Amino acid sequence: MGYTSKNNRRPFESASKASHHHIINDAEVQAVMKRLEEPPQADDVSVEQLIEDFEPSENNPVEAIIAVDGGYTEVILNKDFPSRTIHFLQFGALFFKLEDLAEIDSSAFIDPKDMAKLKKIQRLKLALPTRNLCFKDSRTLKDTVLKAIYEFCLNNDLDEDKTLIDTLAWFIFRKYKQGQITEQDKCYYLATNPLSPDGNQVRLLEAEMNIDYSFNCPETGGKIYLTDIFRLHEVIDEETGAAGILGYLVNVIEHLIIIHLIRLLYNKQPEMLKKVLFIKDGSTGFFGQTARLHVPMKDLVNWLFNKHNVLLAGLEKSGAFVDHAQNMQNQLQPGKALIAFLGLMRYT
Repeated sequence: MGYTSKNNRRPFESASKASHHHIINDAEVQAVMKRLEEPPQADDVSVEQLIEDFEPSENNPVEAIIAVDGGYTEVILNKDFPSRTIHFLQFGALFFKLEDLAEIDSSAFIDPKDMAKLKKIQRLKLALPTRNLCFKDSRTLKDTVLKAIYEFCLNNDLDEDKTLIDTLAWFIFRKYKQGQITEQDKCYYLATNPLSPDGNQVRLLEAEMNIDYSFNCPETGGKIYLTDIFRLHEVIDEETGAAGILGYLVNVIEHLIIIHLIRLLYNKQPEMLKKVLFIKDGSTGFFGQTARLHVPMKDLVNWLFNKHNVLLAGLEKSGAFVDHAQNMQNQLQPGKALIAFLGLMRYT
């Protein structure tokens, strides 16, 4: 086992790997290895029927691109108490015109002024206590984290007249349907009430939502925030902390920013929905505790398809899908494309 030094009393020592060969050669480990089924390699799969000629459209409708990305960094507040941590999350929405990108691509030399056209970034920041910390007006880490996420969505608007949490209400309660909203659209069933001692389900009615986007808990009388529908309270532990929610949180806020911008276009220039491509960093799916949000996302996307349009793509730079693509790339010649259906089925 490795250890670190406090007050420089002894040198840092990483965990030794000298005995790893005993694990590799262990009979039980070998037995497990023999039972594992490895997926076939590209050379063992026939993909000819999935390969098609790629012919760029002569009339590309896309005129602008909006790319949304998020990330986080851990910071130890007190070096004498390293188990107290806070994470800084930052989200960026980058807007640029396709003609600016094409112009730069064709230039032999890139002028810094040209690059500035591609850096119209809106940045949002969130400081999130994640272990052994809480706000002065909160009793637990869970209360602190849920309040921080709620206040982040309540106070950020990307320089528009509506905040992120107002967009969340617009999204969850299907307000974009206007006169076609059903009674089912006006309520949301939260699988676990964050204030319930027994973790009971709670029904959130739009008509009972307070002006600050909160609901009165039927069991305790406390506040349930609209952002609690992310269900991140289910994976916050007072002892081990809240670091486990960060991947889910970044993903859901990236989605929320895109929905916020879609709402802006939908209300002010709906015809632009056919001309703007949204690119999200990572998959366009919802996972873990946030997985149920795929239902209202599917409703929104289908509504836009029927009424206007929406152009949305996810960009993955690592993971199983990227490994698969790299494994397949040698089978593709220039001007060819491999048709895959996984990404197309995220919202269907």
